[in-house]
Amino acid sequence: MVAVEDPSSSSADFRIVGCRCCTTQAGRNAGLDGYREGRKARAWELAEAIWTALAGHAIAYVLPPKSFERAGQMMRGPGDVLTRQVGTCLDLTLLYAARLEQAGLNPLFVLTEGHAFVGLWLTDEYFSAAILDVAQMLRKRVQLQEMILVETTLHTGQSAARFELAINLSRARIARIRPLELDAGAGPALAPDAAPVAAQTREDAPAYEDDLTPRAVAPDKTLDRLETWKRKLLDLTLRNRLLNFKDSKSTIPLECPDPALLEDMLLAGARFQLPGRSVVLDGDGRDAALFAQRLDEDGRRDFMLDALARNDRHTNVGEDVLEARLTKLYRAARLAFEEGGANILLLCIGFLSNSRER
Repeated sequence: MVAVEDPSSSSADFRIVGCRCCTTQAGRNAGLDGYREGRKARAWELAEAIWTALAGHAIAYVLPPKSFERAGQMMRGPGDVLTRQVGTCLDLTLLYAARLEQAGLNPLFVLTEGHAFVGLWLTDEYFSAAILDVAQMLRKRVQLQEMILVETTLHTGQSAARFELAINLSRARIARIRPLELDAGAGPALAPDAAPVAAQTREDAPAYEDDLTPRAVAPDKTLDRLETWKRKLLDLTLRNRLLNFKDSKSTIPLECPDPALLEDMLLAGARFQLPGRSVVLDGDGRDAALFAQRLDEDGRRDFMLDALARNDRHTNVGEDVLEARLTKLYRAARLAFEEGGANILLLCIGFLSNSRER
């Protein structure tokens, strides 16, 4: 069982054989086919098979040498770990992640304060940036059953460490960051262990929701759009402005009498100018209600529709502060995209309110 922590284990002993042998003995597909089947349970089975293979090689967990704080921590290669049968949490993390990558899966290196472990995508995805420093993004993917976190040492009694960052291995490969080439002549090649290995406990893969056979949905029933929107959010706390919106100096309200038309124009690639708040029938000395009563028309709405046709989208912010807000939004959006690869500049059309009757 690939798990984050195993309270029943008192050491970090491993024995490597072949994960193909493990899957064959368990009556599963022995192919290292990555995400080809498109099932989360299949990715879980491959990760478990590799884990079971490593769990038979008796690799003892060791602490880094006392000098690593001054000169940096030296990492053991796969041959050293398997031959000497010792490794730090970082050594074991790199070893397990390398096996996962060779099986066609997308692992991550997760670094906390003084510790390291492995994250694994259960679907063929990866983050947009190679370095991720927001722990909430990992928690959200785990909650959605799209990722699992694997404690490679199985050490017990360790206190929780503060999250530092995660290294997105798949994105690093796209950025042409390649593995180190190991010298094949440095030592004897590691031969597979032909001796029988003690049976390792294996469990059936969890029943992931996406892998279950979908039930027929009645044609007259609509999908739960609110739940769909919720699943697309990375942060479900009140820190997310999309859930807990408050008007501030970093927002610019737009005055739009026809949001559907505005959305269609944006999808068509239209570009808009953002003038300040208009005083037409709202501060120009005329009474909007009296104007509507006499001419039987909404003069301010008609003015806004004409402005929309001219690609002018009036805001509810005065001209004196509009430029400062636009500059602040532009700089914040550019910085977020350059550092995290995420676009935080959003246009919200309508809000859902949770009002309770008293």
